[in-house]
Amino acid sequence: MSETRAQIEKQVHEHLKGTPTGYLATLEDGQPRVRPVALVVWDERLWITSGTRNGKTRQMRRNPDIELCVPISEGGHQGYVRLAGEARFVGDAKTREALAKAVVFFKDYWEGADDARFTLVELVPTEIEYLRPNEMEPHTVYL
Repeated sequence: MSETRAQIEKQVHEHLKGTPTGYLATLEDGQPRVRPVALVVWDERLWITSGTRNGKTRQMRRNPDIELCVPISEGGHQGYVRLAGEARFVGDAKTREALAKAVVFFKDYWEGADDARFTLVELVPTEIEYLRPNEMEPHTVYL
């Protein structure tokens, strides 16, 4: 019996708890760029924090189509969660303040939610690909 979309999404959310490191792919002049980022799950939504002048921020502003891959492991086996979607820049002061409080490493980089060097991006997924550890075929969910 195949699993429902809700069951797969629940499993994916379990893997994304705890600010996992993922690998963000952006595009710059036709060249893919990939780098590690901390994925923040807050209010059942997905967030990326970045420096305003950072290359990934500039690339997401030019092309908001992004992907993020989070490696996962269980029992010595590897898998992943891949999220494809749109980068949406958040300027709302209330949301920025809430995320600044929720992100454990925030004060290591920025002075406050209104710091001009702080950029907040919501990853709005359109596709989730989930490969469970020790399986060969991923599950894909389109949103």
